[in-house]
Formats: sequence, structure tokens, C-alpha cells
Amino acid sequence: MIPNLRFLHAVVFGGLLTAAGSVSAQGTAFTYQGRLNDNGQLATGLYDFTFALFGLSSGGNQVGATVTNSVTPVAGGLFTATLDFGPGVLTGSNLWLEVAVRTNASGGGYTTLSPRQQILATPYAILADAANNLAATNLSGTVGNSQLANSSLTVNAGPGLAGGGIVPLGGSTTLSNAGLLSITGNVDITALTSNGVVKLGSSATRTNIPNTLVKRDANGSFGAGSLSLTGSVVASDFKLTGGSQSFVTGLEAGRLLWGGVHADGTVAFGTGFTVSRSGAGTYTVIFTSPFGDTPSVVFSPPYGQTPAWASTFSALATNSVVIKTWNGDFQTDADFGFIAVGRR
Repeated sequence: MIPNLRFLHAVVFGGLLTAAGSVSAQGTAFTYQGRLNDNGQLATGLYDFTFALFGLSSGGNQVGATVTNSVTPVAGGLFTATLDFGPGVLTGSNLWLEVAVRTNASGGGYTTLSPRQQILATPYAILADAANNLAATNLSGTVGNSQLANSSLTVNAGPGLAGGGIVPLGGSTTLSNAGLLSITGNVDITALTSNGVVKLGSSATRTNIPNTLVKRDANGSFGAGSLSLTGSVVASDFKLTGGSQSFVTGLEAGRLLWGGVHADGTVAFGTGFTVSRSGAGTYTVIFTSPFGDTPSVVFSPPYGQTPAWASTFSALATNSVVIKTWNGDFQTDADFGFIAVGRR
């Protein structure tokens, strides 16, 4: 037993044992320095120390485990000890350090020194370091406004946007268009935006509605009024009247030629043919481009004449046909019309 062993004072001074870094690399140990008197004299030699934390300056319950530093050298009353109470102890609450001592290898009991020493700021730098190294990956649960500093939220504008900046808690900011093209629709094409996605729609229909886009239906069909074409029409089946009569069948390409002729042999209307009058009531219609096969030809009777008037044809070929107009039994000059249909 150590007679008159008295603890004069101890102070906590700055310095963590390892270099600053992440919490896991920093550790929870800190350095403690004190001064010890033995029988009224500054102690010198080897001593054993125990250190314990309490929530009150006297009495109360111990916090965490007891740390024992054996064979601690003391010179001129001064000693230094490294203390590590582990994680979850130095959390920011008020704590007091209780120190007990005995001479090394004495085998006797420890003498508790008084008063307890309050843990001041430096060891709590461990807690500050943890806050300083806080990252999003360390967060869990809900972070409330009271845990954040006011005006600490920053909104940065991305590509195509302008504005943003520091926003107070509960406030708002406006991001403006700095380069994006505006998206508008019209009566034919509609433009909708939803969750950052632009969707285009249309009012197109297969039916014949004026000033409306036309689209094919599920069967590939659509309706229209008059069609004006400068090129060819290619179809596997083409019907002239009410869809009842096929003009082109299979893969063949059809040709339709019609026109009108004056009594003197001049062309009244139509293209793709010429006319030669060789005698009274005798006309040769020459097709500018011959048909692929001998065509079918239909003739109208002379215009505005009595039922006695008629027209006949002969010498039908792929490139021409001879038409004769009659007044009863006599060939007579007269106006007439014709239609020729055949393979191109």
C-alpha cells in the first residue's frame, strides 16, 4: 500500500495518436498527462494506473470499461498514458475521468485519486473527425432540417439549364431554359412531355377527311379523294368501278387509253394517239406506244346523231385500229370516241 499517495492534477492535452484521416483509420485513443506526488514528494519510478469514466463528478455509474496501464514510468512527478475506451464512449456527453494508482509489482490494492478530472474538448475531436468525414454512404434513415445548416443546399444547373445556387432550407430555386429548343404541337402532330420524356402523337386517320393526315389502317388500306400523280401506279390489283371489276390482275401492268376524234380526223381530246383519215368515214387510230398484246377497244356512236348512225372497227393490232362511221348503209364522216384497254 502506498502511504500518502496524492494526485495533484492531470490535464488532457491535444493530440490523437494517429494522423488525421477517415474515422476507421483515426481510432479512438488519446493521450493523457498527469502529475503524481508520493508522500508529499514528486513521484519517480514505475507505477500501475487504472482509468475509468463516469457521468458525474462524484458517484454515478461507470461508462465503458476500465483501462489499465501497468509499468508506467513517472519522472519528476510527470507521467503520460495512452487511453482508449473504444468506440461509442466519447459521444459528446459530459464525462469525468477517475484515476487509481499503485507502485508497480507491489501486488497491493489501488488508491483512487480525487477529484475526478472532467474530459474536455480534445478527446471529443474524435467525434468532430467523424462528422468531418461524413459521406453519403455513411448516412442511413431520415435527415431532418434541424440536422442541416440553413442555406447549405446548393443546386447546380446541368447542360441546357441556367440558374440554381444556394437554397435555404424549405426554400426553392428556379432553373431556366438556357439552350433547349421549345417543343410545341399543332393540329396534326401533338407533343406531350411526361417525366422528362417527349411523346409525339397525331390526328391521322385512314378516312377521307379534308386537311387531315392520312395513315394506313391495320389492313394497310386508306381512303382518299382525287389523287394527282406524275409517276406510275404499280399495283397487284386495280379496280375501276366500285371495286367490282379488276383492271390489273396478278403481276401484270395494265394500260388504259381513251380519246375523242372530230369528223375531219383531228383529235378532239385525249393523248397517247394520233389519227389519220383515209376516206369518207374511215379513220386509222395509231397508238403512240404499242400495247403488249392486242387491246380491247370500245367505240361510241357518232355524237348527236340518230340511231341509224353507227361505228365499226377492223384491222385491230397492238399499235393501231381502223374505225368506220356509218349513216345507215353509207360511210359518212362523223365525230366519235373510243376506249382501248390492254397490257402495257
